[in-house]
Amino acid sequence: MSKKNIKNNKKNSTRKNYKIEALEPRLMMDAAPVIDFTDPDVVEAQLAELCTESENQTATAVSNQVQSIVFQMKDSADQSLTQISDFLKNVETDVKNLVNASFDDAKAKAEAYINEFNSNPDLDEKNKIHSVDTSIFLGYQNFS
Repeated sequence: MSKKNIKNNKKNSTRKNYKIEALEPRLMMDAAPVIDFTDPDVVEAQLAELCTESENQTATAVSNQVQSIVFQMKDSADQSLTQISDFLKNVETDVKNLVNASFDDAKAKAEAYINEFNSNPDLDEKNKIHSVDTSIFLGYQNFS
């Protein structure tokens, strides 16, 4: 063969060298109705079955959602209760510290006042302070 014939043969062979892809056959759908309307008893039974199935699926979905919400609320409530408990413990500690500091301050002020009062040389033993009334002691407290 000549070179010219070989070239022409290649051109001709490439032009016609293709395949038609095989298409998948379409699936035939069943055209039968979901509910058979020819027999009233069958219709009633099928409708009852559909209703029951719908109720069951709805109840299951709602139940799952409710359980999920309850668990989320419980977790949220537990976290909130923990935070409230921690806050109240901190408040309790702060109040105790404040009251103790206030009583210590009042005691120191009362002792200083009594010592200063009793150190007066003109007082006899009868007029010196030996005890302090609670209301007077509490008057020395400074809650701040």
